[in-house]
Amino acid sequence: MFFAFPTLLSNVFQQFYNLADTAIAGHILGDNALVAIGASSTVNSLVLSFAWGLNGGFGIIIAQCFGAKDFKKLKKSVAISLSINVLFSLIVCIFSIFMSRPMLHALNTPAARLNEANSYISVILVFIIVPMLYNLEAVILRSLGDSKTPLYFLVFSSVLNIFLDILFIVPFHMGVAGAAWATILSQFLSALFSLLVGLKNFPVLHLHREDFHDIRGTISLHLKTGFPMGFQMSVMCIGQLAMQAVVNSLGTAAVAGYTAASKADQLS
Repeated sequence: MFFAFPTLLSNVFQQFYNLADTAIAGHILGDNALVAIGASSTVNSLVLSFAWGLNGGFGIIIAQCFGAKDFKKLKKSVAISLSINVLFSLIVCIFSIFMSRPMLHALNTPAARLNEANSYISVILVFIIVPMLYNLEAVILRSLGDSKTPLYFLVFSSVLNIFLDILFIVPFHMGVAGAAWATILSQFLSALFSLLVGLKNFPVLHLHREDFHDIRGTISLHLKTGFPMGFQMSVMCIGQLAMQAVVNSLGTAAVAGYTAASKADQLS
């Protein structure tokens, strides 16, 4: 329970990013901001859910190496996990640059809110590497027996995200894009601090160039473990995409109501 409870709290605070963006932007900017964030948040959830499952699979292999005290294989596993995360983030980034607006069109996003929705989801997806690296770091630390450090920095970044939301939306007048930038910046600091603490507490995480060599033989093992978990985590979101498209077609009032209710559902 001492190990599991911080992980549970981390999952709760993980929901606070989008929840804070939705609540603060909705209160300050009104229903239009709520619609802009809500109309695109399912896409964000789909990508992140896949990433969480993918890294969860990698964490299994890292934990097995740590338990077996096979530190050479552990470092190679971390190197492979990092490489796959960077490659996946690059693919999502390129896809979002060219396809975010057509994707929002396909989801029947209300035309009046299309530009705002695109400004929010574009920032989130272009910089998807930030939450993915934090998630990978959190998985690695838990695999090595430390479930508290990821929680501490997640709580810190969740609180920081609230202040940055207000700062970027009110004085800086950045609109819903400001909420996205607040999320990315707070997650970046969380990832940075987790990395520094992880390197300090676990010298085995100090990677060298040779750890990235001759990894082709074990990449398939990581993909066989990570991809099924990634697809398992994202299956529900695929169904939610269809639901979001139907709700978006009902107009801004329906999107605003659905968005507010879905945040409460995600938290529970």
